[in-house]
Amino acid sequence: MQLSSSRRPWWALVPVLLALFLAGCSSLQLGYSQLPRLAGWWADRELDLDRSQRAQLDQALKAMMDWHRKEELPRWQALVAQVRADLDQGLSEAEWQQLQASFEGTLQRSIEHAGSLAKPLLASLRPQQWQRMQERMQERQADWWKAQQAGPSEVQANRAKQLGRSMARWLGSLSPTQRDLVRAAPLTWPAPVEALRDERAARQSQTLAGLRAWAAGDTQQGNALLLRASGVGEQGPQLTAQRAAVMRSVMQIMNAADAEQRVRISEHWSEWQADLRAVQAKAR
Repeated sequence: MQLSSSRRPWWALVPVLLALFLAGCSSLQLGYSQLPRLAGWWADRELDLDRSQRAQLDQALKAMMDWHRKEELPRWQALVAQVRADLDQGLSEAEWQQLQASFEGTLQRSIEHAGSLAKPLLASLRPQQWQRMQERMQERQADWWKAQQAGPSEVQANRAKQLGRSMARWLGSLSPTQRDLVRAAPLTWPAPVEALRDERAARQSQTLAGLRAWAAGDTQQGNALLLRASGVGEQGPQLTAQRAAVMRSVMQIMNAADAEQRVRISEHWSEWQADLRAVQAKAR
């Protein structure tokens, strides 16, 4: 099945919603339940929290998850149900845009709600903890930049390997045609790494500035900065072009799915529906 000018195959939705539904986890229910623990571990690693700050973090994470189960899980259930209803049909361009807007909407609401919950902890951070956060960001940027210096062929091979692993999680064993598409995909992606480096650095700066705004009580400014850093709204031209190119590659691979692979993807959505119902039931 190939893309037409007006309809998109249902499985093209999958990569857009990967982050929302924790696609890297074999069970959405398991992944969702682990979010507070993983978020706490990450924050402690970034900031080296003291005992009082860890208690503040635990309280904020619990309140955030309680809110999310009540307010956002029903929206997730509706979104998955909508996709499941379109399994045998394509999605119009307008429907495609609506689903993308739904993803951005859940992220925006979550960020906006988190601001007031995070303020007590952020306001308690010492200067050396803010410095540690900035240094950790710079370390990740340096690691990414070092990986880009490995040489075009090695960078492309690593990108193809990552893409292949992601596709195999969804499709199972890839066909020869799909493996060819995976190997060729990075050659079509934009490669102005200096511009991408600058845009990554800008997002890190926005993240740090947004958290500092939250700490100072300027929730509106913090929300705006963190939304931009999270990819909601206008992005830099190189990042926008790269994301579009990666999406085209993913859709080509998905379009080459055989009947067995399409059943596998359908089963993923069915499992997510069951997981979401189970998570929602625990919230009652």
